[in-house]
Amino acid sequence: MISGGFSRVYEELGPQFERATGHKLVTLRGASMGGSATSIPERLKRGVAADVVIVVASSLDEFIQAGNVAAAGRTDLVRSRIGLAVRAGAARPDLSAVAAFQQTLVAAIHPVRAASS
Repeated sequence: MISGGFSRVYEELGPQFERATGHKLVTLRGASMGGSATSIPERLKRGVAADVVIVVASSLDEFIQAGNVAAAGRTDLVRSRIGLAVRAGAARPDLSAVAAFQQTLVAAIHPVRAASS
């Protein structure tokens, strides 16, 4: 089972793994959180079996606590950090609160709409 965050790497490495080992991967894709029938948490709750679950760490921690995934098998594949860069000479964005951060993102994507709100 895999959520979206690692999909691109998985799509590239999966076929290489299959060719090298002769094993066939059967992949179930779904959201790492939420209550839709195809989400990974709902599949695990229903007892859908998986040899490997690839999801964001916070969801994996919840699955381990719920007893849906074995803690001993946990391996962190990647650490992902989010960064922000500001063009030299541009005003520093207000990131002091969630609402200010949201407004900063809106302004970056839709500058005209942000100016009128």
